[in-house]
Amino acid sequence: MAETITVKIGTMTYHLQAGEDEQYVRETAAIADELVQLASKRYPGVNQLTTTVLSLLNAVDAMRQAQAAESAAEAALTSAEARTEEAEADLLRVNEQFWEMKKDLLYYRNLCGVYEQKLAGVNPAADDKIQGRKKQAESDLQQSFDDMTNSR
Repeated sequence: MAETITVKIGTMTYHLQAGEDEQYVRETAAIADELVQLASKRYPGVNQLTTTVLSLLNAVDAMRQAQAAESAAEAALTSAEARTEEAEADLLRVNEQFWEMKKDLLYYRNLCGVYEQKLAGVNPAADDKIQGRKKQAESDLQQSFDDMTNSR
C-alpha cells in the first residue's frame, strides 16, 4: 500500500507516493535537497529549475563514476582470483615435485645402504669408514639453514 510522504527539496515541496520504507524516502529526499542546496550556492543567480537540473546532472555523474569504480573493482577482483588459482596450481605442482624428490631420495638412500652392506661384506675394514661417513652425512642432514649459512 502506497502512502503519501511530504518532502522539501530546494524551495519546492513534493507529495510523494511511495511503497518503500518512509524513512528511506525521507533520507533520499534529504540527499536530493542537499545536492540542490549545493548547486544553488555554487550558482547563486540561477533559477530553481536550472539548479535542480544541475543537481540531477551532478548526481548522475557521481552515479556513473561509482559504477566505473565498481566495474574496476570487479575486474581487479577477477584478476586477483585468477592469480590465486594460478598460485594454487603452482603450489600443487611444487608439492608433487617435492614428494617425487623425497621418494627418489629415500630410494637412493636405501640403495646406498644396500651397497654399503655389500661393500662391508667384501672388505670388513672399509665398514668402519662407511659407518663414519654415514654418521657424518646424517649429522649434515640435521643441520638447519642457519647452521649451513654460518658454516660457509
